[in-house]
Amino acid sequence: MRLDALLFETRFEGCRQHERIELKLPGRYMLRDRVEYSCWTIDVSPNGLALAIEGDEKGQIGDPVVAYINQLGRIEGVLVRQLHKGFAVKVLAPANKTEKLAARIAGVIDNQMFGAPGARLEGLAPDGGLTTLTTPDGVECLATVIDISNQGAAINVETAPPIGSRVTVGRKWARVVRHFAGGIAVTFQGRLREPTL
Repeated sequence: MRLDALLFETRFEGCRQHERIELKLPGRYMLRDRVEYSCWTIDVSPNGLALAIEGDEKGQIGDPVVAYINQLGRIEGVLVRQLHKGFAVKVLAPANKTEKLAARIAGVIDNQMFGAPGARLEGLAPDGGLTTLTTPDGVECLATVIDISNQGAAINVETAPPIGSRVTVGRKWARVVRHFAGGIAVTFQGRLREPTL
């Protein structure tokens, strides 16, 4: 079962409707002056994104923002927070466009984790895919690896730790980035080099 079939089923956490996922993609943005400036994403979600910029054109809180992000397309929103070298944007879009953006984000993550030639690591799930997932509070539970690469994995597990949790998959540290029906998707802390989990 590939991750592109597992659309963002993220939970509401704090004031965000979707948990943001760290993702670095190049792009351009425009503020009120309608001049294009270079940027790249720091993190993204269907409802918001943080942009890093090279110059000083950060705009003001409340300013409209139009961003063109590679692989995600045109995103419209409003500037809601200033960052040291960038700003955060709240996406303003109808539900159907939000769903399309969620699918695009999931597709980019899936492609980065599993799509590159040679990225998939065969034989990384011992004993027919069974491994141990250790939750942040130290509880160990049996899990089944569905799909894996040197950057992350999709795992069936009975109880899903919260998004953003640091967990251990086998002997490898990972962070939970997404929930789906029956399991979680994780990214590894550092690329996976070991022949088995």
